[in-house]
Amino acid sequence: MIRKPNSIIDVFPDNATGRKILSVVIKCPSDGCSWTGELRDKEVKLAKTKIISKARWIT
Repeated sequence: MIRKPNSIIDVFPDNATGRKILSVVIKCPSDGCSWTGELRDKEVKLAKTKIISKARWIT
């Protein structure tokens, strides 16, 4: 059975690697939204945004 990772920690148990990945800057794919931020802040942004299309996030 293949186990799906629950978090970035499951995929990258090395703290330095995890921090580096979470610090990648992304931007909101929504028309008219100029938000950019670190990957670690994406969930906060999604909670404040009504349009959610996770596949469209751009790094």
